[in-house]
Amino acid sequence: KIIEQGAVILGGVEQEFGFGLRQQYFHKAAILVLDHEESTFTKGIILNRPSDKYLEDDMNPGARWRVWFGGDVQGLDTSMPDIVCLHSLQNENVTEVSTKIMKDIQWTTFESAKKLVKDGHAKPSDFWLFAGYAGW
Repeated sequence: KIIEQGAVILGGVEQEFGFGLRQQYFHKAAILVLDHEESTFTKGIILNRPSDKYLEDDMNPGARWRVWFGGDVQGLDTSMPDIVCLHSLQNENVTEVSTKIMKDIQWTTFESAKKLVKDGHAKPSDFWLFAGYAGW
């Protein structure tokens, strides 16, 4: 397999004229593959596109979560954004609500991350948040 869960795909510097103008965020992008089904769908997040955006936390008053641009599908500008929270926590309470990507790297939902912080199993700084994803 060339592409599999946990692989990091590097975007090129030369792209077709039309594609490159419409999706410039793929220029020199590092994309972590979260899920890959050979015949149906691949979901990844762009790791190297920071943003100046923060998400408020309705469960933990005063907590703010910095969010990175993960891709153009279901981002912050949609009614139902897809927020992926990467982490390397090994606590059983955390791993129960997480999906393993590769050794020591997992992801969970924003709702689960907020609950883990509220219950004292993690801190907001334990998570790397991405809004949206790249899908193909």
